[in-house]
Amino acid sequence: MAFDSQEVKFSKDLLEELQYDVDNAIPDIDAWKAHILRAAHQDTAKSAVVENLANNQVLIIMDWAMKFLPISYRVTQRDWFGKKGKSWHVSVAVKKGDDGEPETRSYIHLFDKCTQNWFAMASILESTLMALKSTYSNLSEAFLRSDNAGCCHNAFPILSLPSIVERAGIRVLRYDFGDPQAGKDVCDRRIATLKSHMRRFINEGNDINTTQQMKVAIESYGGIKGCYATAAEIQDSFQNMTKHTMTGIQALNNFLFEPAGLRAWKACNVGTGKFFFAATA
Repeated sequence: MAFDSQEVKFSKDLLEELQYDVDNAIPDIDAWKAHILRAAHQDTAKSAVVENLANNQVLIIMDWAMKFLPISYRVTQRDWFGKKGKSWHVSVAVKKGDDGEPETRSYIHLFDKCTQNWFAMASILESTLMALKSTYSNLSEAFLRSDNAGCCHNAFPILSLPSIVERAGIRVLRYDFGDPQAGKDVCDRRIATLKSHMRRFINEGNDINTTQQMKVAIESYGGIKGCYATAAEIQDSFQNMTKHTMTGIQALNNFLFEPAGLRAWKACNVGTGKFFFAATA
């Protein structure tokens, strides 16, 4: 498209700016349309899992919430500055109830200090799987879903799953990642509900400056149905991890754990996938 019509009465500089905007808008619109298509296609993986969940299976959707800044009911100007946010992570487990309808349970891990890395993600996942196993003794299989955050979408969490599965007693069948900036649906909604509940606690004259106080706030007034919070601490003990040769993970978004190894796709079930390695557990 060119602004070369004789009817256009703009200055030369303005015409150049408009032409520049149009030329850059076209590829941006194409990229946005491609993103929408990828996001919708990746969501089919979640829809297929939910529709076909068996009684012994669970879908776990995971997400880090935006760091929580400590809040006091009455705060001085001196205490207003220099706050450090508290990391908290939400895992929503979707399971079929006795009536066949999906039901959810949310596990919230609260940290005073936490590095949001792959080891934290693996530790939170193991804790969530064990909590689910203690609640539902018949659970034996799980499907995982998260966003494309660097702490999730790398080789170490994938490679750590066999040992986590062995300790938790729940086999992971798939791990699917959503398209970047596509949202985490149920996790975002649960986080919004938790924040509103905590704000009510503060408005009653209480403070939330520690993870223990966050836990008390979440459990106040009878808590939120289906939400279970714990103040946790992660001991980083992976500094001497052995290097791996599994490359190209960031370009792959869907992982299927087969008896003979791991199969991955760039887009959900498009093509035969890429086979990686023989399973060790």
